[in-house]
Amino acid sequence: MFRRSFVLLAVLASAGAHTAVAQVMKPGLWEITTSTDMGGARPAMPAIPPEQLAEMQKRGIKMPPMAGGQPMTVRHCVTREEAERGEPPQPRDNPRVKCERSDLRRDGNTVKWKMRCTGERDALGEGSITYSGPQAYSGTSSITVMDATHGNMTMNHKYTGKWLGPDCNR
Repeated sequence: MFRRSFVLLAVLASAGAHTAVAQVMKPGLWEITTSTDMGGARPAMPAIPPEQLAEMQKRGIKMPPMAGGQPMTVRHCVTREEAERGEPPQPRDNPRVKCERSDLRRDGNTVKWKMRCTGERDALGEGSITYSGPQAYSGTSSITVMDATHGNMTMNHKYTGKWLGPDCNR
């Protein structure tokens, strides 16, 4: 259960980190690839139950085997409203984890933020994304999950995003 919620936290954190900044990111369908390094602190992630995997696939999340730091690819629709707000939106609502951003800073084509998650597992982190134009970006984040039973664990993420087109229904 701990590892499943840890993966969920990583997906939520990374999904919210990637989405919109006015003037530098186009609205539409984006493909976001995230590589996660947990510092070798835990063995390979357990298999995701078939019903959870099916739900993730319906949402466009492709889950490779989690061993060896293999990347996870997600398709995410950035609305015009999100792009016009000029800040990364919060991760999707989840009854087990709520993440909030603070200290959002923009310097040229780079956006930096801090993040705090509460719920099933509390976590603190920070990240940044640098846009190489309106159709691509790369970035990193580091999130430390606090767990009195299993010990704290830090996840380091590397992101890349590419714009696939204006139509989110493909």
